[in-house]
Amino acid sequence: LCTGFGDARRRAFGVFGDGTNVATRLMQAAHDEILCDEHTALAARERLLFSPPQALQVKGRQQAVRVSRPLGRRPAGEAPGAALVGRIEERRRIEAGVEALVSGRGGLLLIEGEAGLGKSMLLSEARQQARDRGLRCVGGSGDVVDRSTPYLAWRAIFTDLLEIPPHLDGAHAAQHILTRFAAARNIADRLPLRGPVLGLSMTDTEHTRDLRGDVRAANTHRVMRAVLRHFATDRGLLITLEDAHWLDSASLAYLGWLARKPDRWLIALTSRPQPERRWPLALRDAALEHLRLGEMSDADVRALALQVLGVTDLPRALEQLLGHKVGGNPYFCCELLRALQENGCIRVRDGVCQAVGLLGDDLPTTVESAVLGRLDRLAPPEQFCLKTAAVLGQSFPEDV
Repeated sequence: LCTGFGDARRRAFGVFGDGTNVATRLMQAAHDEILCDEHTALAARERLLFSPPQALQVKGRQQAVRVSRPLGRRPAGEAPGAALVGRIEERRRIEAGVEALVSGRGGLLLIEGEAGLGKSMLLSEARQQARDRGLRCVGGSGDVVDRSTPYLAWRAIFTDLLEIPPHLDGAHAAQHILTRFAAARNIADRLPLRGPVLGLSMTDTEHTRDLRGDVRAANTHRVMRAVLRHFATDRGLLITLEDAHWLDSASLAYLGWLARKPDRWLIALTSRPQPERRWPLALRDAALEHLRLGEMSDADVRALALQVLGVTDLPRALEQLLGHKVGGNPYFCCELLRALQENGCIRVRDGVCQAVGLLGDDLPTTVESAVLGRLDRLAPPEQFCLKTAAVLGQSFPEDV
């Protein structure tokens, strides 16, 4: 209860109720740390990581309170409850690719599946395995809106590798590269060819002025490959490309060109199912490890639900609902569970999941309806922020 109290001469505002009492007790028990009850941890899990809940007996309450400790901000792009469930064979094949890279053998890995089946989660698994073995990871992605800007998918990769600060124009970026890699002739030479890849305008030199058409594209591919070789010499390099079905033609052509000459890097792609002719011939002829994702089993969907909710058992009604609606799609499973929690249809109290009103006609039936239902419950300023972000695109600088 939030209310004012007092009289016309002197009034104050107060917050009363069970939540306030629990917060007071947790503050008294904290001892220079932060303790959150399970409702607070649930509300903040989109932004923060929390320790597993533990029972804590506090003054004035007969039952123990399940508390968690915040561990820090959740990494960008990592969903709550993001531990990978199932996909044992796919994870084994990813591990084999990373181990081969550690041994000096590069390769190509295509993770293909419909939306929501966990392609990005498997790509995160590949990145984690690579980092655990001391490999460097860089990544880019296709853009659903912009499929005409040349090399857009590779821009973030080479900007990261060349350590180019944001907001530098072409001349200053060129000077930065020359200073940063003065001893590496293969990096510093023919800088203007890197301009289109980095999204920068660089003045041609005597070495690049007369290059046109296919000859210029071929030379651009070579200098970009030289950059990759420079950074993959001492240790392997994992290159990830998400949403490859949206790659612009130049990015796709360069991917095919790299596939003809594998080196000390592993290129891992995610894509929705595509006709074979979509991919460059060189990519089809390469030693491509192809992972085709299908629907998750009922057992894996149940395990995912237990993980997302932080419980050890599910009500029978909820388990039947998931089996009927989710269709083995892990992303839909997560979004449906969060929508049901926000609707008050399921509640988690003291580590026990309770189902209330799961037979309503307004339950989400698709991924889109589940997400839109959650967006509709946001405050107007947050909705406006998301609409603005949607106009900007799938990715944009943090300061924007």
